[in-house]
Amino acid sequence: MTRGQWGCAVAPVAGLATGVLGSVLLAAAWRACDVGVNGAANGLALIFYGALLAIMSAVW
Repeated sequence: MTRGQWGCAVAPVAGLATGVLGSVLLAAAWRACDVGVNGAANGLALIFYGALLAIMSAVW
């Protein structure tokens, strides 16, 4: 397997992991600062931010 093929296999996995970790950290920060009404209030925003982080880190 060449280095380019490894990158094509690793980048989406690393991007997904970064997106999930970023969403978890953002949710914890929002919970600590009492942002939103309850856990479901920020769910859509967290999904959006997680997907955005995953795409950015996979492209990077």
